[in-house]
Amino acid sequence: MAPAAVSCDRNQLTSYFGHVIAYRRSAKQTWLRIATDYGTTEEVTVAHDGAADGRAHFLLRGQPFGAKDFAAIESKPGVLRKGTRATAWVCSDGKTAPLIDWNGAAE
Repeated sequence: MAPAAVSCDRNQLTSYFGHVIAYRRSAKQTWLRIATDYGTTEEVTVAHDGAADGRAHFLLRGQPFGAKDFAAIESKPGVLRKGTRATAWVCSDGKTAPLIDWNGAAE
């Protein structure tokens, strides 16, 4: 079920969930590649829309993402923890930015 923070019409919404196998975060965007639990590989880019770290487009286990939450997904700034899982909620309407719900690293 999509989190309440997803503003896209549910008929235009898809999700990719699985292990994040590649990750880059810059001042303007976050890009990730997910090896999904369905055996596909999907890429998602989230523009930060003026927010330098992209938190406005992130959740952590369904809750709002705070600055301190980067420690749950990154071992150091810009370096994703091994085993991190996420769900990318992607809208096909061409205007709604993706939302990434991070699950953190598998412990």
